[in-house]
Amino acid sequence: MQPIGEGRTAAIFAQGQDRILKLYYAFIPEEDVRYEYRVSRFVASMDLDVPQVYERAEADGRQGIVFERIDGVAMLRQMIAEPEALDDLSRRMAQLHLAIHGSNVPGESGLLNQADYLARQIRHTDRLSEREKADILGNLSQLPAASALCHGDFHPDNIMLGERAWTIDWMNGMTGHPAGDVARTLLLLTYGTLPEDTPVPIRDALNRTRTRIREVYLAEYLAGSDLTMAEIESWFLAVTAARLAEGVPDEEKTTLLALIRERLEAGRMMTEVTLREVVEADLPIFYEHQLDEEANRMAAFTAKDPHDKPAFAAHWTKLLGDERILARTVLADGQAAGHILSYPSFGETEITYWIGRAFWGQGVATSAVSQFLRVQEERPLFARAAKDHLASLKVLERNGFKIVSEDRGFANARGEEIEEYVLRLGAEG
Repeated sequence: MQPIGEGRTAAIFAQGQDRILKLYYAFIPEEDVRYEYRVSRFVASMDLDVPQVYERAEADGRQGIVFERIDGVAMLRQMIAEPEALDDLSRRMAQLHLAIHGSNVPGESGLLNQADYLARQIRHTDRLSEREKADILGNLSQLPAASALCHGDFHPDNIMLGERAWTIDWMNGMTGHPAGDVARTLLLLTYGTLPEDTPVPIRDALNRTRTRIREVYLAEYLAGSDLTMAEIESWFLAVTAARLAEGVPDEEKTTLLALIRERLEAGRMMTEVTLREVVEADLPIFYEHQLDEEANRMAAFTAKDPHDKPAFAAHWTKLLGDERILARTVLADGQAAGHILSYPSFGETEITYWIGRAFWGQGVATSAVSQFLRVQEERPLFARAAKDHLASLKVLERNGFKIVSEDRGFANARGEEIEEYVLRLGAEG
């Protein structure tokens, strides 16, 4: 009996015209096969395009599962064969992932819990020290829980294109947070290695296109969900560490280990950022921030005279007295580092923020915006930034804002009209 396909965990054999046998290699525990059978039956009962599952089987002392035979080609192969269709296929991949995440899983499903699974994998790897594991598990424990259906290994080689687009290989299916599942996909698109027997031309083609696949997939996914890039990034440490417990080549593990240690080191040096309501004692600090000439030049659209203290006080009195305005003080390791607020503007709601220069380059602005977006839940939400204010644009884009238009206005800090970008978060209003 000759296989019609092979992967890292199993070989595929034809069984008549309409069925296949997925026969797992001997090193795959029977428990894992039973689990994939259970997950596959569960997802087949949902409104998703997945193969039907028929029964468990055994051949040559190996465990297997009999599935519906899908006539088609792996999306990865089609991406490589038709480079002109790469963007459309990458967007379709994101749409399939969104459909999976739109399925909530009942408590009695029997599916693994995402956080429990990641924690088990992290504890199992021998590539991390006990201290490193403890730090990563501590990070994992602070991530939000959810009950969405997650594939756990979603990438274009697990999508079959034919009469429909089927998602296959549910061995890692689980219930959890979509951000963690997207982080796993981005990790695979960036660093994942193909099986050793993959033809060299396919390997080379993937290396040429993987960046574009990732970019288009991510843009389409963010456009169709409420997730921000900051939320997705918060899962990278845990999903990368969990990947170390898998049977991937040492070269990939070495790369992942370096990434993990870089993030851990950055995390130990990271400033703790929190938000609270603005109090009177914060205002003198905000005024001192306003006097920074370089910060004014970068922000561009500032007060006419930053040194006018009565005007500053009147401005803040007005802000804090307007119930339509949501204002928060940004704390960095307990110190007032700046402020962030949302306000009505011509029928829309915009956000703006100011971080003191002493706190630049520490991730304070990115974290502050991310936290503020959990407090200010209105969508769509808008922001503006001078075209040359790259740092602010990066902060906003990391949090899911997208440039939607351009404008011009008089910039007090520069004494002239300049161009700015208008960014939006969420669906069009």
